[in-house]
Amino acid sequence: MTLLVSALLGVISLFIYLFFPAQLERAAFEAIAEKAQTVAEMSTYTLGPALDFKNFDEVEEILQAAFQLENVSFARVETPEGLPIETIVRDSSQASPRLISLGENGVSSDGRLYLVHHPITWNGEVLGTLHMGFSLDALNRNLAHSRLVFAGVSLLVFVIGILASLLISTFITGPLRLIVETTESIAGGDLSRRAPILTHDEVGLLASSFNGMIESLDRTNRFLRDSEQRFRAVIEHTSDMILVLDRNLRITYVSPICEAILGHPATMLTGKRVLEMLHPKDRRRVLRLVARERSGNSEDIITFEGRVHHIDGGWRNLSFRARTLIDLPGINGILVNARDVTANKKFERELVVAKIQAEEMVHLKDAFLTNMSHEIRTPLTGILGFAQILLSEIGDDYRPLVASIEQSGQRLLHTLNSVLDLAQLEAESVRLNLMPLNVYEETHTALRLLQPLAAKKGISLDVATREEAPVANLDRTYFNRILNNLVGNAIKFTEHGGVRVLLSREGERLRIDVQDTGVGIDEAFLPHIFSEFKQESSGLEREYEGNGLGLTITKRLVELMQGTIHVKSIKGVGSVFTLYFPYLEPPSEAPDPQHSPKRMERKSRPPSAQRNRRRSLLAVDDNPDVRILLNRWLAPDLSVTTVGDSMTAMEKAREHFFDVVLMDISLCEDRDGISVMREMRNLPGFSNTRFVALTAFALPGDRERFLREGFDAYLSKPFTHEDLTSVIGNIFEKQPQTPSSPPAT
Repeated sequence: MTLLVSALLGVISLFIYLFFPAQLERAAFEAIAEKAQTVAEMSTYTLGPALDFKNFDEVEEILQAAFQLENVSFARVETPEGLPIETIVRDSSQASPRLISLGENGVSSDGRLYLVHHPITWNGEVLGTLHMGFSLDALNRNLAHSRLVFAGVSLLVFVIGILASLLISTFITGPLRLIVETTESIAGGDLSRRAPILTHDEVGLLASSFNGMIESLDRTNRFLRDSEQRFRAVIEHTSDMILVLDRNLRITYVSPICEAILGHPATMLTGKRVLEMLHPKDRRRVLRLVARERSGNSEDIITFEGRVHHIDGGWRNLSFRARTLIDLPGINGILVNARDVTANKKFERELVVAKIQAEEMVHLKDAFLTNMSHEIRTPLTGILGFAQILLSEIGDDYRPLVASIEQSGQRLLHTLNSVLDLAQLEAESVRLNLMPLNVYEETHTALRLLQPLAAKKGISLDVATREEAPVANLDRTYFNRILNNLVGNAIKFTEHGGVRVLLSREGERLRIDVQDTGVGIDEAFLPHIFSEFKQESSGLEREYEGNGLGLTITKRLVELMQGTIHVKSIKGVGSVFTLYFPYLEPPSEAPDPQHSPKRMERKSRPPSAQRNRRRSLLAVDDNPDVRILLNRWLAPDLSVTTVGDSMTAMEKAREHFFDVVLMDISLCEDRDGISVMREMRNLPGFSNTRFVALTAFALPGDRERFLREGFDAYLSKPFTHEDLTSVIGNIFEKQPQTPSSPPAT
């Protein structure tokens, strides 16, 4: 038995000497391997953004931060192609390229270093490789010392066993065997196994102590697992900066990304109060939010934005989401998620500036359109007016030349109107004045004005309706523009036959067909018929004049009034443009036959034929050509006074009474026509005087604007003799007869 016990003790001693140092060495290497992998993983996590932004200074800082661990011997960052980016070595003797270039993680050939090679990825892209070496010198020294200790312990156990073998009895061999089995199970990783306590002697105490050691080891492992889970839970959710604050708002943890956002290393911020980092103007607001949250539900999430100090001396705008998790194990504080919104704030400021600039550009555009309209319409008034006078007074030899002048002026006016209309449509600044319109009456009136063009070409022009009184909710000005464009085009491209406008109803829609027997449109060009500046006949060989904007403007105006437009055409046969608008039920009362559209035609009569006495008119315009034109056209029937400035106009108004005042809006002086009109209305005797806005401001909405300002009528430049006499005639029909007497002084 003694020999057997001695042999057993020898085996146990040998086992202690061989097994425990080996297990200790393996556990130590596993610990340093896990630590090395964790350090490398955390380093590559922070190196990814730095390499992505080519910030090599930050790469060096990150590697220097890793060297705060004592056993880190070297660190090297390489490109995916193996080219070095940064290398830091603690001891130059350990920086052999042979060690760094090892293909797999492991121990170096001399056993002094543990090597880790970890890829650096960011946003799914491999940006490089991190090579790190961890010194094993201290571990080797400790292992050597441990082996010596275990050797001494083994030898001591064996000697004591030999000396005590005579005293060992059979009843203690069983517990020892169980302890050995338990030891082997624990060495295999089963920490749930416990050594049974069969006696209360030294063997029992050994088993009890052994079980206590296992309990302590098990608790340590559970704590490490919990810590690892907490750490991973924080790291895995750090797309933004994560902070943990205690009850006093002091930082107990901050994720490593804080250095990329604020420039401050995590170690520098740990222990500081978060309020110290905030802008002074944001601190009070944050304190109010925290106080409100503490007084309510502790699980509420509070959000706020604040400026946080950056290491470069500036401020970063951060958006915070905070939640109190004081009672949550692993957190035990206030969990804060912080996102850098500095770029967003900058973008918002840029948007505000861009909005202001855009509004200024719109204002400049409107001013440009207004000025261009005024500067072109004013001289056109003289060109067209004098051409009209010459046509009635010169001989036949020069009549075609003057007619060409008038036609060219009308063409220029049409082009100007088209360009201005398109500019307003592009800028979406068109304002509709929708009202129920009798479409037949409006169409009949528009066609009456276009009748001379059709008569000149010897073609017919008429309108027909299948409805008693077709009504739609339309803007009168724009609807007339649509008709002028469509019917004018039909007349221009028709040489034989005629043009007809047909009105009908299809369900809840009003249908308007503009039919002609003209040249038609080629099928290949139909898809481009409504495109800007597109004409089927173009270039040097084009057969018809025009700017190619009429149909583009027509389509957009139709769509603005909730309508649609379609076209069908056969080359050489003719074309049909079809409009659809929402139908509006007409009034219940039938229209008076005496006021049917055909009976509503009225030719304007000279003012002298409408009143018994000679009426007086004051024309205020700073353009001498316009004054000459007005005097030429109106002097035969009215007592006309023309002046070129507001001061002279007021002097004339104080000296004489005028039935009508034609007032130019833009007088090229400090005052405009609106203020002069208002002052003149306050003069004695001018209560019944009618004021006409005579202006080159002819953009859509100008007419309504001047009527709202107090004018009784509106006449845009350029105007014809018929336009002028029609406006004056309408005014005299509505104006009460008053004695012509000077105003009271």
